[in-house]
Parts: sequence; C-alpha cells; structure tokens
Amino acid sequence: MFKENLPILEIVAGISTVCIAVVSVSILVPTLRGDTAAAWVQAIGAILAIIAAFLIGDRQYVAGRALERERRAEDDIRRFEIVMAILARTEVITGIIAKAFEKSQMGDLPIRTNQYLTDCAKAFQQLPAFDMPDPKLVVLATSIADAVQELSEILGRARNEADSPAMVEFPSDDSIAEKLNEVLNLTREATQLCVNEILQRRF
Repeated sequence: MFKENLPILEIVAGISTVCIAVVSVSILVPTLRGDTAAAWVQAIGAILAIIAAFLIGDRQYVAGRALERERRAEDDIRRFEIVMAILARTEVITGIIAKAFEKSQMGDLPIRTNQYLTDCAKAFQQLPAFDMPDPKLVVLATSIADAVQELSEILGRARNEADSPAMVEFPSDDSIAEKLNEVLNLTREATQLCVNEILQRRF
C-alpha cells in the first residue's frame, strides 16, 4: 500500500516544498535590497530545480525497473509454456503406453512409439539450461529426459529382438511399470511447477 501511494506522497512533498519556498521568498524579499534579493531568489530556484530533478530521475528509475521486471516475467512465462508443451506431449505418449501395458496390448502400439519417446527426450536435452527460469526445472527436465530415453530403449530392444511386429514381446516384470510411473510422476511434478511459477509471475 505504501509503495502504491509513493507517487502521490512525492507530489505532495514537492508541492509543499514549493509553497514553503514561495512563502519564504515573499517574506524575505521585501526586507532585502536589490542584488541580495535576486541572489536569494536564484539560490532557492536552484535548490528547487535540484529537488525536481531528483524526484523525476527517481521516478524514471523506478518505472524502468518495473518495466524490466515485467519484461523478464513475460520471458519466463514463455519459457515455462514451451516446457509445458513438451511435458504435455511426453505425458500423452507415456499415458498411451501405460494403458497398453496394463491391458497387455503392448504389441498394438504404433511402430514409431519409441521414436516419439526419443524425440521427447531430445527436446528436453536441448532446452537451454542457463536460460531456464527455475533451477529445479532443470533437474526435472534432465531426469525426465533420462527416464524417457530408457523407456524408448526398452521398446526399441523389444521390437529389434522380435522376428515380426506381431511377435513383439515386451517385458512383463515390474521394471517397465516402474519406468512408466517414473516418467508420469516426473512430468506431472514439472507441469505443476511450471503452472505455479507462471501464476506467481502473472499475479
């Protein structure tokens, strides 16, 4: 509240300063002679000019900082939205694989499924770490990339070892289920982080 009223307080302070100066001059000038009176008027005018320059410069500095913060916030939001787009694609693909695994229908997955996962992993790996707005998001993106790549390799090995697409046998143990859960949990955590960070910068 105080910061919001700061411009008003500055204006009031400036007006008060001018009023005091005018009253002072009106009292002093009649009692002074020629050159002395002119010197006093010039001195007071110089002081008022310095005060005005300071107030104007300070307001410009504050306004500049505010614009810079807004610009930086918008840049951060765009970066978060890019990451969220990759997260959404990764979650959709992983979700499809998880449903197929639960129904023992892994053989019905599209042949390019593992390539889709590899593309997602590469997208995370290519994110510029130093430009990421949140260090935790860098860690999550790296973890997701590794987990997605491992899942893609599992699917790829199963297809390469099969004599035909109809005879693909995927791992039936808990390893693939754990990897699927890991990817889904990481993507959801990263998505929630992005949403929270965007809300903080917009409000």
